[in-house]
Amino acid sequence: MDRPLRIAVVATVWFPLSHADVIVTRWVTPYITDGEFGWKKPASSIASVFIEQFPANDIGRAFCQKHCIPLCESIEAALTLGKDTLAVDAVLLIGEHGDYPHNRYLQKLYPRKRLFDAIVAVFRKYGRAVPVFNDKHLSWSFEESAAMVATAAELGFPLYAGSSLPHCISLPEEPVKGGDTPAEVVALFAEHPEHYGYHSMEVVQAHLERRKGGETGVRAVRGFRDGNVRTAYAAGAFSPELFEEALQRAGYPAGQAEFLMDRSEVAWLFQVEYRDGVRASYLNLPRFTRGWTTAVRHRSGEIRSCRVEDGSYYNFFMNFARLNAVVERFFQTGEVPNSVLRTHLVAGMLESALQASFDNEGRWVETPHLGICY
Repeated sequence: MDRPLRIAVVATVWFPLSHADVIVTRWVTPYITDGEFGWKKPASSIASVFIEQFPANDIGRAFCQKHCIPLCESIEAALTLGKDTLAVDAVLLIGEHGDYPHNRYLQKLYPRKRLFDAIVAVFRKYGRAVPVFNDKHLSWSFEESAAMVATAAELGFPLYAGSSLPHCISLPEEPVKGGDTPAEVVALFAEHPEHYGYHSMEVVQAHLERRKGGETGVRAVRGFRDGNVRTAYAAGAFSPELFEEALQRAGYPAGQAEFLMDRSEVAWLFQVEYRDGVRASYLNLPRFTRGWTTAVRHRSGEIRSCRVEDGSYYNFFMNFARLNAVVERFFQTGEVPNSVLRTHLVAGMLESALQASFDNEGRWVETPHLGICY
């Protein structure tokens, strides 16, 4: 191809520090420190943009006008560029942020599948498909996620999705390497149980899928909230040693686990038991946990821990610079960096864990639908 790849952006909303901002803005004008994280001058161009919502703090319209990027009134227009054909080489779907409802499990009902279906409708109409990247998980609904994976397979186009965080460096090293035999994981995450629990689960899944035998699928999940998290901790639901290790990797001094647990009026604990016996516990103490840390005990008894490479405001969320570099290579080659089934499985784990936390708190819930191997 003798020209840069042309990318259509389909976004829910674009305001300062939204995902559209930290992804698309730096795609057009890389931030000053982006080169340190693998994102230099892009080899592709943003050909068109569709935005569904325009709140008072919208910056998408002005950005597109400034950079002479067509802002289209429909997804079909964004993909055809006003021609009677599919006129772009890839689609960047950013269905994050915006005014959308929540369900009783605290899941925000982003319309990613609806937007994806509109993209696919254009593919079907013009008899050609191109690679699609979906920011974060494919859908809040495992059923919708499964349908999206199946549609991509039916039409034969590359579909990739996921969090930016697995593409960041694990410091000081990866806790699970090829062929390892982990037994238990404790991971800490911050803030909202659904929005940020997803990131933690995908980071851990990126580690665990390297284990000996590969991914075997999930047998069951359970969840605890608030005071019941302390009760579960006291009952030995997860390793206090791994909890302590994860806290220290987050920067806490040794011996703070009991203190922090006692003072956490709000807390979440999701537990996932894989079919090969590995158990992962995801702990959120919103007032205290920051960042993303993981502690792993291997069957040999060895413990390894890590944290995700730090980002900050000064480098404009460098994790998205790393993501952009990965996504652009995907668009160029059509080869996914990792199986989209990782993201699909994590979406199901998170949905099931949230439902268990509200409907069957403290009880293991069997998850035959999560028997996904890859």
